[in-house]
Amino acid sequence: MVVNGLTQKELSLLDESIVANVAVINPNKQPHLFPVWCVLQDGKIYFSTKVEHDKCQYIRLNPNICMSVVHPKGSIYLSFTGLAEIYERDELDQFDEIMGRIVHKYVRDIEKATEFNRRLKEDNSRRLIEITPDDPNRFR
Repeated sequence: MVVNGLTQKELSLLDESIVANVAVINPNKQPHLFPVWCVLQDGKIYFSTKVEHDKCQYIRLNPNICMSVVHPKGSIYLSFTGLAEIYERDELDQFDEIMGRIVHKYVRDIEKATEFNRRLKEDNSRRLIEITPDDPNRFR
């Protein structure tokens, strides 16, 4: 089965709790690379950060990103470019749902995930970054 140009094997990377890497450009035009927890929803990739973190500031200045996800054994990977958009909680109807999916994907202990998610809902500095791949039919 193929979805948005991704095979089931490639899609499985985005279902597993594998940390992705995102590259942005800082104000000095240097690359800035950081790890993120992410989820795929409706052909877009989401991750979270705080408004005061560098990655949020750099995305505001230049929304062009590059993302890669590599299986720990190196057998499959995804790599793509795209545009990032920053959302506050009141700007995206699915904000809390997506945040919850991210937390439960990476925090396997249900009690810890529930507590972490509760704290995130109270954190007004938290933002969701939505990545739209440049070519949703060509992720790699």
